[in-house]
Amino acid sequence: MTEASRAGPGTHPSWGRLILSAGLVGLGLFYVVEALAIRVLPTYSRVGPRFFPYMVAAGLIGLGAVLAWRAWRGLDSDADPAGDAPMDRRNMAIVLGGLVLQSLVIEHIGFVLAAALTFVTTAAGFGSRRWLLNAAVGVVLALVSYEGFTRGLGLSLPAGPFEGLF
Repeated sequence: MTEASRAGPGTHPSWGRLILSAGLVGLGLFYVVEALAIRVLPTYSRVGPRFFPYMVAAGLIGLGAVLAWRAWRGLDSDADPAGDAPMDRRNMAIVLGGLVLQSLVIEHIGFVLAAALTFVTTAAGFGSRRWLLNAAVGVVLALVSYEGFTRGLGLSLPAGPFEGLF
């Protein structure tokens, strides 16, 4: 049994992880409250429009509870048992910058290109420097997502330069 997996007297709770787990539980509860506000027509049988939000809420609450228990017991991740690895702020800024950039350009260049750009910046934030491969994978995933959202779910997403092609 490793030192990190033996929680007992003298282990300290991870307050940052407790806050994160409380946020997950709070987000799950928010999903429950919002799902309760969804109007359900009597024509639905057992699975209606509340099913998916309830599933997401259950997952968030369950994950938050497990993380809270692990944080309270002082159990850290296997990748960094001591919890003292420095945070890579540059790579985190690249990922966050990509998300912000997507929200700024999606109306101008469309969902597919904006999502592909977000994929490329996220991959770069995780250390990948294979720009063309990341762009190709991002475009393919974005096209599949676009089709799923627009045709499968009937949502309206900005097409950008692809207007009329789909």
